[in-house]
Amino acid sequence: MKSIEEVMAYYQESIYPTVQELEANRKVMVKKLKMLIALCIGVTLLIMGLIHYLFGLNLFVIILFTILALFAYGIGYIYIAGDYTDSFKDKVLAKIITYLDPNLSFEKKQKFPSQEYLTSNLFAKNYNGYKGNDLITGTIDKTNIAFSDLYVYHITKDSKGHTSESRIFQGIYFMADFNKHFEGELYVVPDIAQSKFGLVGTMMQKMYKRYGDLMELDNPTFEKAFAVYGSDPIMARYILTHSMMERILEFKAQVDVDIYLSFIEGKIYIAIYYGFDQFEPNAYRSLDDLETIKKYVEVLISVIGISEQLKLNDRLWSK
Repeated sequence: MKSIEEVMAYYQESIYPTVQELEANRKVMVKKLKMLIALCIGVTLLIMGLIHYLFGLNLFVIILFTILALFAYGIGYIYIAGDYTDSFKDKVLAKIITYLDPNLSFEKKQKFPSQEYLTSNLFAKNYNGYKGNDLITGTIDKTNIAFSDLYVYHITKDSKGHTSESRIFQGIYFMADFNKHFEGELYVVPDIAQSKFGLVGTMMQKMYKRYGDLMELDNPTFEKAFAVYGSDPIMARYILTHSMMERILEFKAQVDVDIYLSFIEGKIYIAIYYGFDQFEPNAYRSLDDLETIKKYVEVLISVIGISEQLKLNDRLWSK
């Protein structure tokens, strides 16, 4: 895997001239967005002023028109910034991905397959909202990988017709071939209960059967960070060797967010819970700032490098 320094040098030499053109377009776009903000605020205040004059205002009306103004701005933002976003992904992001590994394909309009999300079994399956983009697929050495930004949510409606949205997952969803043959299922999830409630938390973990039985391992540091569930203790130790646990801990420290893993049907699934989309350019942030580009590169190197970091390419145990 190429280093951040190598990628940034390539960026400045080969991509930056294109970025200057994008930056000029971005500045024009920001002016339009500021005009849109002024228009939304002006129209909202005018309508609320008229309502106040005729009927009087209440909190419900204020909240309603504030939401409508935000919705109108959101629609306008997508319309105004859409071409800029597509150009950034085609002319900057796609080239960085190809430079990192020419065997990778980038499809900005595609997302992580919903069937693979269900197979991973890491999060609730009763979602009714499934969005994503920026699908990256390919082969790293001997290992097939796929990942994308993903937002999974559930919308409910109460008896009065009011809807509410509950986020199930938002971040990067990753899948790869695993390098060992195994049967059964194994889950590695953040250890929230024990870290907060100690021995009581451990008892809670043992009663929690969503992922199967709680597995006890011989790595105290790993067990403080994760709870491991599965169908077979022998399989758990076969997959989670001491070196594998250390690599997972290193990866968690690298991304610095919660990660969830499952080992199912010969594959490893990793959900990296960033809480927001990783590859959408911020219209209000200049592309001339190298730190902006560097953050995209860091995420790409971290996720594309999973197969190397976890040594998924090693074939010490033939499948």
